[in-house]
Amino acid sequence: ILDARTTIFNRSTAVSRGAVTLLLIIACGAVFVFSRFGEDLFSLRPFLISGTRVLPDQGVVWIPVWASLKNGDLWRLFTPIFIHFGFMHIIFNMMWLLDLGSMVEQRRGSFFLVFFIAVISASSNLAQYLFGNPLFGGMSGVNYGLVGYIWMQGQYDPGSGLGLHKNTIVMMIGWYLACLVGIIPNVANAAHTAGFAGGMAWGFLTSLKFRQIVSRIVRRKDG
Repeated sequence: ILDARTTIFNRSTAVSRGAVTLLLIIACGAVFVFSRFGEDLFSLRPFLISGTRVLPDQGVVWIPVWASLKNGDLWRLFTPIFIHFGFMHIIFNMMWLLDLGSMVEQRRGSFFLVFFIAVISASSNLAQYLFGNPLFGGMSGVNYGLVGYIWMQGQYDPGSGLGLHKNTIVMMIGWYLACLVGIIPNVANAAHTAGFAGGMAWGFLTSLKFRQIVSRIVRRKDG
């Protein structure tokens, strides 16, 4: 079973790097440099989940996300994942994306990874917007979605070729809880939660175990 924790710290066992995964990393790096390492908020405006407008009596105000989407800015559902604030933020997110994304891309294919990231990023970004404010970014919601998906596949579909070492799971849950209770501040906890929950649900509902459960229920009804 491929283990993201091992591939991060021991490159001799690393999986091959997926093209989509590498393109995502390059895109994040480009936005990071373009925004002067996440410090130029003006340059990040096209990537934020909500747009802004200038009102004579109020100055710069946020446009509600629903209005932005209605105006055709559909890309805003996804682009916050390319935003990173500071070197530690982008380095850790890209390390996890490189291993987790490549693992899923190798086993499930590039098209699946694109679809998976699109769904998880949109849901986690909307969750963060609803429970926070529009000024957020990062790949961590997607990374938690990948962790949840790989974890459930490894647990309930051994033939999937996906799986994580228990130490990896403990570490990621520990980090999640540390962020949630405020030990690690200024974190997009709603995005983490939505991504993690969405990935776990996806991983379980597409697993062999779930198909077996459904099959047993159908047989009982037929019997």
